[in-house]
Amino acid sequence: MATYIAVHFSDYKLNTGDIVIVRSPDAKTAFTYGAEGVYGQSSFVADLVPGESAIIEYFPVSTSAASRQAFRINAYSRGVSLSANQEAVCGTDDMMQMKCFAPSQFLTPLRPLAYERGLAVARLLVEGSHACTGWLVGSAGHLMTNAHCVEDEAMANRMHVEFAAESGSCAQKCEDWLACKGQTVTLTTKLVARNRDHDYAVLKLPDDVDLWPYGFLTLRKEGAAVNEEIYVPNHSRAWGKRIAFMEDGKMIKVDSFGPSGQCAQNGLHFTGDIQGGASGSPAIGASDNKVVGIVSCGGWCPGKDIAEDIRLIIADLERKGVVIPDAY
Repeated sequence: MATYIAVHFSDYKLNTGDIVIVRSPDAKTAFTYGAEGVYGQSSFVADLVPGESAIIEYFPVSTSAASRQAFRINAYSRGVSLSANQEAVCGTDDMMQMKCFAPSQFLTPLRPLAYERGLAVARLLVEGSHACTGWLVGSAGHLMTNAHCVEDEAMANRMHVEFAAESGSCAQKCEDWLACKGQTVTLTTKLVARNRDHDYAVLKLPDDVDLWPYGFLTLRKEGAAVNEEIYVPNHSRAWGKRIAFMEDGKMIKVDSFGPSGQCAQNGLHFTGDIQGGASGSPAIGASDNKVVGIVSCGGWCPGKDIAEDIRLIIADLERKGVVIPDAY
């Protein structure tokens, strides 16, 4: 059973005054697109309509406009609910809902700024079909994730960015694909920089998107240290936002640095419960709440997870001449 339908538009060229409505059969969910579409792009993925079907309605401004091709629907994506027993963690899943770190919650003393910093972490839906995690870096609307989440500019253009996808309370569970809907702030981004070897991509959100409620993260130029405690806000399995901070009763620490057969030329190795969908999550130092790595792969047993060393990413950005205001 589909949990949502995402309609893919191409050759989108409406006249001024024309509108397209993508809605649920009962019209409780409806999205309207005018001549501009999504920031003037000829190809985009519409916002998600919950359920197994969607209705597309076209209203041309004149009868003559109706005789020409205004757009094509070249594909659609269907979301499928994943049952909890498909989880692939080593032992007990120790991740906690992000709400458990909110002010006055029982985990707040362990990571006092984890909730505030976690607000900058977004759930990404790429081309309406696969999920990653990204996060705001610096004050100018830049978002960082993995290169393997964004292969090219076209893929960046079809990126849904959703903030505040988290539980309403510490006790509430958001254990389903795209559960605990947040605020989708944009359906498109622009690719600023990408390096497959270091598995990072920097995207730019549209200038008119209000990002003030979410703050932003900063990078630690010195990188991480072995045995340093870290935490990882993430959207594993595209569930509601959780934070990995403990594994088998011990705080998550940087175990080592080095190459990995699975990924990373010089990876930051740690043991957590990272799963698919968490790709691109920030590994944050507990001492200063700065980003020391970007989660690149993991989710196999024994539970070794890998994050790209932020120092290599910073060096590559500097080589490329990419400037992110207030990134440090």
